[in-house]
Amino acid sequence: IITQYYEMRQDPRWEDDSGKQTLKWIVFNSLGVLGKLDLFLTSYLALIHHGGLTTGVAESVGKYFLGFGRAIMVQSKEFWAHNIQTHGCRALFQLARMFPEFRESPRWDKRASQRLYEQISEGFFSDGFHRERVWGYGSYTLASLSEVYDLAQRYGGLGEHETQFLRSLRRAYRFYAKSCGPRPKIQMPTYGDAGSGSSAKQV
Repeated sequence: IITQYYEMRQDPRWEDDSGKQTLKWIVFNSLGVLGKLDLFLTSYLALIHHGGLTTGVAESVGKYFLGFGRAIMVQSKEFWAHNIQTHGCRALFQLARMFPEFRESPRWDKRASQRLYEQISEGFFSDGFHRERVWGYGSYTLASLSEVYDLAQRYGGLGEHETQFLRSLRRAYRFYAKSCGPRPKIQMPTYGDAGSGSSAKQV
């Protein structure tokens, strides 16, 4: 996968913005970063544990992680209440906490912590419903913010935001638990472009 990434950088479509999406954007957009980060971290830790991580691979993966962090920093300059920014900042937070040896990690941590606090405190209505007003996206956002809280408990906490973060998570969970239909179908409300469907897996 690492080799494929470096080969992709030689493709003329890497920086070509004539189309809707450049290859660079596809690799480093917020949702893509979060999805790939989970895969890469798992592989990276497995290689370390089993002794299969060569110096060259370690350097390449480190550079890839740096690229992830730098891309999310660019994409998170301004706050906007949305699941995509939440997922990107969750990845940035994870990188900052797990790789404090990166010179840029303190800035990543500060940016990610601020945006994630804004997502949980300003990204939801007072009743706990997410401001995107789409049931599925909101529950997905809530799941990502829960991962952040869990990660923070193992890597340094959330500082001054800790109490309010947990309070906001609880309020949002109450809304989503109450707003889905009864068993066995557990249908979710069809807000926005969510469509009808079972919310059993999300709750």
